[in-house]
Amino acid sequence: MPEQPSQEQLLDYFASYVSPQKVKMYRMWGVDFIPGRREGVRVWDYDGKRSWIDCRSAGGVFNLGHRPPRVIAALKNALDWAYAAAGDPRADLARTEITILAAPVPPGPLSALLNLARKMILRAWRSGYREVAGQMPDFRPLRAWAGATLLGETELVLDRPGVWATEDTLEKFRRMIDVWAQEAGIR
Repeated sequence: MPEQPSQEQLLDYFASYVSPQKVKMYRMWGVDFIPGRREGVRVWDYDGKRSWIDCRSAGGVFNLGHRPPRVIAALKNALDWAYAAAGDPRADLARTEITILAAPVPPGPLSALLNLARKMILRAWRSGYREVAGQMPDFRPLRAWAGATLLGETELVLDRPGVWATEDTLEKFRRMIDVWAQEAGIR
């Protein structure tokens, strides 16, 4: 493994390639260090030997601190579902749920029975998921993702023969996506 440059070498690199004036000014003020680890209001130097309370932060850091746990958790959650793909049990479940929930139920005497069947199918599907993949995560972001994916796919085939979706179905998709995205804190 190559040896890491020292803090002094990094400052020299910064002066050579980016801003010699800034390095000269920092050295004159006695803040000649490369920031390393940051947490809360504290900043450590690159070597981890010295730390300071950061009084010179931008607005986000000033209000939230460095590495705020709630923001990190929200980002991890967002990235976790954002990269879900076919074959990921969560994505498959969310996609199936959206398809079942958005499928039109024809009006008439059987509509109540069909809605009950829809609920039973969803319950069975979720139960099977838990058995295969374990505890269900928060599915609101996944539902919003799956809904948006299916919305895009359905818009492409809307006018083709044999496609059950209509403009009403697309509007239903949009409303469901908005609700789940708002509940998940995405919108």
